[in-house]
Amino acid sequence: MNLKFITFSIFLLILISTLFSQTNDEEFNSFWKKFKKAVTKNEKEATANLTNFPFIKAWLMVSESSNKYDRQSFITDFDAIFPDKEIFTKVKYNKDITYKKKGETINLNLWKDENGDFILNYTITFEEAGLAYFDYTFTKINGEYKLTQLIEGD
Repeated sequence: MNLKFITFSIFLLILISTLFSQTNDEEFNSFWKKFKKAVTKNEKEATANLTNFPFIKAWLMVSESSNKYDRQSFITDFDAIFPDKEIFTKVKYNKDITYKKKGETINLNLWKDENGDFILNYTITFEEAGLAYFDYTFTKINGEYKLTQLIEGD
């Protein structure tokens, strides 16, 4: 094969991959790069800077079981809010991602809802039985995207 053809093919694959992993919302794309870097590098202060307070963490089935976090409690509970930081490197916009991890099946999707919020849905199906899911919501507030809430369920 021709070296130019191989180089062009690799470039084309990278370009297509990049296009399908991002939204057409440049502001969100910029926010998302910063956010996923902060979470995956365990940068609690940087992640808090990209979060709206009070931050809401709630169980879907029990409406009275929601917590409002201030900045300090968010930083303190960072690992409970983000139990699997790896998902932030794997999720792609509008693409269902499924993979196996330690006897669990992980499903991911990042999408935009009818209100203009971006939702990262993270579902774990346990091998033994059971299911857990997390919906992280990112909302544009005063012209900037922020993490606003986490809805959990099982």
